[in-house]
Amino acid sequence: MNERFFLLPAKRQEQILNAAYKSFASSSYDKASMSEIAGEARISKSLLFHYFQNKAELFQYLWDHAMQRTSEAILEHQVWDSRDLFEMLRRSLKGKCALMRQYPYISLFILMAYYEKSPEVAQRIQGRFLQSKLTSYQAILAHLDPACIRADLSMEEIYQQLIFASDGYLLDAYRQGRIDPDRMEREYDAMICFWKKAYGRTDT
Repeated sequence: MNERFFLLPAKRQEQILNAAYKSFASSSYDKASMSEIAGEARISKSLLFHYFQNKAELFQYLWDHAMQRTSEAILEHQVWDSRDLFEMLRRSLKGKCALMRQYPYISLFILMAYYEKSPEVAQRIQGRFLQSKLTSYQAILAHLDPACIRADLSMEEIYQQLIFASDGYLLDAYRQGRIDPDRMEREYDAMICFWKKAYGRTDT
């Protein structure tokens, strides 16, 4: 990519990235167009190509940017400072919602990129994502305190179920046009409270 992109004012960069996140999150890679992204960002198509050589380069940059910002949000909200599953989910929720206030479609982009099938980007993105996911998944399970859930339940199975439920909630919220981080934070926090009552230990 052209380093001149980073010379743009922060708000201008954010405007372009948000346009791209929205386009790639709302349709497949093949159907998303640079013309549409340029229009949403209110810049010319030629200028967009000046910053990013092609659509694949833009998509790759969005992925790297999303991963970096997500990692920063996790650190900022001290997700790893707790070994309690439900508290970790709550802190992670706050971090993601804070990030969505700046980049409304970033979470959906990450989710959709995982299922992207275009050979132009799928192998590179998904290969890195699966390795990162496996590493973080193993680290999270090793970090969590099994005493926070009922003794008759498996931490691994519960964690997988809650992640699937989280992804489903996110997709449903976007499909219904509920792109409101404040509302999503309230609704998802209520879900975490329900899960804690259903799966958490009550004898400690």
